[in-house]
This record gives sequence, C-alpha cells and structure tokens, in this order.
Amino acid sequence: MKHATAILVSSASIIVFLSSACRNRPSDGSSDGSLTPEQQAAVDAVVEQLTATGKALTGFVEGFESLDEPEDESFGECPTITATHEDGVTTVTIDFSEDVCNVDYLGDNLVSGNIRLTLDASEQSLTVVYENFQIDDESIEGELTLQFTRDENFRRILSGDVSLSNSTVGTVQGSIEIRYDLVNDSMTIVSGELALTDLNDETLSVTLDNLVIRPVANSGFTPESGTVTFEIPNDGPGPETITIVIEFSDDSPADGTVEVAVGDAPPVVYNFAATVPVGEECADNVIACKSRRR
Repeated sequence: MKHATAILVSSASIIVFLSSACRNRPSDGSSDGSLTPEQQAAVDAVVEQLTATGKALTGFVEGFESLDEPEDESFGECPTITATHEDGVTTVTIDFSEDVCNVDYLGDNLVSGNIRLTLDASEQSLTVVYENFQIDDESIEGELTLQFTRDENFRRILSGDVSLSNSTVGTVQGSIEIRYDLVNDSMTIVSGELALTDLNDETLSVTLDNLVIRPVANSGFTPESGTVTFEIPNDGPGPETITIVIEFSDDSPADGTVEVAVGDAPPVVYNFAATVPVGEECADNVIACKSRRR
C-alpha cells in the first residue's frame, strides 16, 4: 500500500494590525466587496492550520494494513513498519528513520521520526502517538484518541479527539471524524470541532464539514470540496463577532481559490495562494514559499 490519502501547512498569523482606514471599512468586507486584511489573514491562517493537520492525519495510513494482520511482522525500508500482537492489542510502529524518507503519499516532503498506532480489538479504540515526527521543517507532536470502525463500503472511519502541535503553525485540539478511502487515495474530514491556536496564542474555533482531500491526485493537502466555518472579532458596528465560511472547490488545490462568505454579505472569490511570496522573495521567506505546495 504505497499510496494513501491525506489532508494539514506552514505558518500564518491570525493577528494583523490594521490601519485606522481599515477599521473604518464595513464590518462584512472592504468597500469594493473584497476581504479586509484582517479577514484575509484569518482565512490564510485557517488554511495553513488545516493543511498541517492533513499532513499529520496522512502520516499514519501506511500502518493500516498491519492493524489487520494477525501475525507479528516487520517489513519495508523508509518507512520500516513493525507490528506486534498481544492479548488483543496490536501495536504498529512506522519508523521513518533519522535519515529522512521521501514518501510518495506525502508528496515532495521529507519525513523522519516515528508514529505509533495502538489498536485495542475489543474496544476498537485506536491511539496514534507522534514521536520526533517531522515533515520537512515542521515538527509534529501529540496524540489522537479515536474509535476505529468501517462503513458499509469497508472504508476506515476514525472518530475521536485530536491534540497536535506543529512547530511552524501552532496547535490543533478538538474532536474529529475522518473517513479514509485508500482505494481512491482520498480522505474526508466528515466533521470536526477544532480550536486552532497560532504561535501568537491567538485561537480560532472552527467547524469542519465534509472536507475532501486527495493528496496524490492533487499533489497537496488543500481540500477539493467542503466547508470551514469560524468567527472573528468585529471591530466595526454590529455584533461582537463575524461568521466566516470558506468553501473549497475543484479549483482550490490547483490555484488556491476559495469562496469566502463574511457575515450576511455575498460570497467573494479569494486566492489564499496569492499572499505567498514568489520568485526571489522566497530567499527571505522559505516557510511561506513552501506553502505554495499545499
């Protein structure tokens, strides 16, 4: 099983210091119908965090087959997969080694460290622990505590709690339900309630709805459909917070365009990739430029 599926990012800040002119714009957007700088920053930050989460959730799919095997085994090179079974508990270690692996289902990214999966057959509970796990320059630590089931089409469904930290974007905590379709190399975040906290300790609470990610087909972790809903503070007149809805489409993985609805205003097309430096500017902002591979 060399190809699997996936969906989570580099770094972006949720805080933007607006000029007084920006603060006087209508709260649901700028005067020309586009997003305000604050709203753009929030959208960019959410996309970055979700991309990073997608990478983490894809990192352990290589161990799925070994969870189904009845015998102890060890196979593969970069990663090396080792499975042991004792008293109804299966432990699978995915070792990407310290020498760094280039793994096809994680795209261009260089991967190192370990991911350990522990499945209790009687409870159908799965714990996933990241140990010194790194994708390029992103260090990922944390744990997933999930229930492991299958749907009527034998696709793997995981649901439960997520607690992850990423050295370049911050932390992700909350509950999530994920459906893996390894035959079609896709992962769907069916639902989720997550708190995304950036490196400045600013937190956004987001709701995820049917985000479909196909990392092999789309060469990245940007969703090709589904929505993300969250709120940001309102500096202008009206309610204390403004609801923002990001809707992904087939174009999103290819060119970074999404539809963004702010409050009651009509949706606008926004290109989150347009904010990423290109060309020679990348020399001074490597992390941001790498996010073009989302």
